[in-house]
Amino acid sequence: MLAVVALLPGCVRTQVHAEMPALLGIDAGSRAALQKAVDTAMGRPVALAADTLTRDNTLLIEPVPAMVDGQRIDGRETRQPVRFTLLISDGDCVLVHEGGKRAQLRGAHCQPR
Repeated sequence: MLAVVALLPGCVRTQVHAEMPALLGIDAGSRAALQKAVDTAMGRPVALAADTLTRDNTLLIEPVPAMVDGQRIDGRETRQPVRFTLLISDGDCVLVHEGGKRAQLRGAHCQPR
């Protein structure tokens, strides 16, 4: 029994990182941070609605349709939409790309979903 008591002071408390689904604030700073993170992740500018991630914590971006001479090519689309999820992680707004890449939305405000 004495050995167990002697070991207790040496125990290290591990920190648990709480993550939960989040909704983006409707302020300009939050929208700008989201726009920057999505554009960076996609490698191109992406048009986002003003209310993106304010009602749901999932964002799907459809692939750009193939075009020839300004006309959309009809046919079977094999590319899948790109999925992003918004989380609060340790108090920060974090955008998670479906592949696992994470971007902290600096200057953004989030609330639990």
